[in-house]
Amino acid sequence: MATVGVDVIETAALGRPFQLGMLYDCRKDALIPGITLWDPEKLQQSLRTRPQINTDFKVTASDSIEDKSSLLNIDGSLKLSLLGGLVSVTGAAKYLNDTKKSFRQQRLTLHYHSTCRFEELTMSHLAPENIIHQLVFDNDTATHVVTAVLYGADACFVFDREVSSDENKNTVEGEVNAALDKLKFISVDVKISLKMNDAQKNAVQKFTCTFYGDFQLPSNPTNFEDALKVFTDLPKLLGEKKELAVPLRVWLYPLDKLHSRASKLQKDISMDLILETESVVESLNTAEMRCRDLLKDSPASSFTAFHDTILQMKQNCYKYKLKLTKRLGSLLPNIRGDVMKETALNELLQEHEESPFRRSDLAEWLKERERESEIVKSVLRQLKDAGAQVEVNIDLILMDLEVGNLVCFMFTSLNWSDMLLLQQKACLSPSAKGGNNDSSPERKQKSWLISSSFNSRNLKEPRHHRWLVSEKCFFCIIQQTKKILFCCYMSLFICFFPIKNQSIKKKMQQNV
Repeated sequence: MATVGVDVIETAALGRPFQLGMLYDCRKDALIPGITLWDPEKLQQSLRTRPQINTDFKVTASDSIEDKSSLLNIDGSLKLSLLGGLVSVTGAAKYLNDTKKSFRQQRLTLHYHSTCRFEELTMSHLAPENIIHQLVFDNDTATHVVTAVLYGADACFVFDREVSSDENKNTVEGEVNAALDKLKFISVDVKISLKMNDAQKNAVQKFTCTFYGDFQLPSNPTNFEDALKVFTDLPKLLGEKKELAVPLRVWLYPLDKLHSRASKLQKDISMDLILETESVVESLNTAEMRCRDLLKDSPASSFTAFHDTILQMKQNCYKYKLKLTKRLGSLLPNIRGDVMKETALNELLQEHEESPFRRSDLAEWLKERERESEIVKSVLRQLKDAGAQVEVNIDLILMDLEVGNLVCFMFTSLNWSDMLLLQQKACLSPSAKGGNNDSSPERKQKSWLISSSFNSRNLKEPRHHRWLVSEKCFFCIIQQTKKILFCCYMSLFICFFPIKNQSIKKKMQQNV
């Protein structure tokens, strides 16, 4: 909440139904409906209204909490309440809840901001003798009263484009930049922006559109061109007299300035703690995104053990984030009301830094899983080039009488027990207290990539050789083995190794 002058607070409405004279509790960032200081007739007397016409456009390619909050002009204190789940948003502010699901997702956001009028109470309203319902000051339900409202409307057009792994990076960047340039020109001339050449049309047609706004639309736009057409009609959708405008920003006057018995906002949270809390939530969001990307790759889709490990991490991060934000939401009103000290939030953040969900642990774990995924993906690609198939039901193959020789390349290390996941499970248990993070060397996760059994040179050989296998069957399966990273099983004892020279291959076949 931004302080205006000494005592008045300016804050974003975020789709909430603010009205002049309505009471507000800044400790919880909550509206208090049904309770007022004045009768409705008295409230409508001597209101001051003046036009405040302004229209603004912004385009961003960022999806961070910080940049999205900045786009909607949300201050740090209100942002903290949003993270703690104290504030429910509607209209254009629902854009805050729409986060990217993948790093393979390109996102552009066009923000439209329009204001039309400013309404405020007069000094006669605030005179003590004109306040009719004095009992409000004894209820300890509110800290402020709404004394001014800026009306208008916001709209956010969110353009997303999925990027497949086989797409050329330069091509994708070119298409994104073409779309970005098109959006930037909107602020100059919308009619010009609607004109696109073939290259531009090809670039923007790969984007989908999601609309969040304070406007009633006949139908929501789903693609780039539809969005631009809707954009041109937005000013008309507020009505001829702008009667459909909604509160965008409000000004809050402290009740303790009207009566000494009134409750008040004792203190606000320091900016350092706000930024640190934002960073923690952002790191958990990032971890979930990286897990989603891993789950889409071939190693996770081919091997259940690897898939389940990544899925467990994703679920753990989500559960922990819910747990953390719930605790944050319970702390904020108590700190702001001076029931608890600010150190309580500092202790929560310190507890997080000692937990198995701290940024460094998640980053290290995900880096190892991403490396494992790339290596397994490389091996799978080479095995498939040699004729291998990933099979789930080994029994059907074993019972197939037409199979003469059977060769199984087994990824035996993908379902090793994971120390960090075990620590996270303990941390998430109802009885867990504190960070519950054992950082002793023997408890650190040991990836099979750094195991003494692993030799990356062995994985490079299939690039130069061809597997000598039966024409009938050659496939990959997974089986738990604690000490062996990879192994090869054959249906009978034969000389089997990667070989490139076809003449040697024929000699071997004759000798078998």
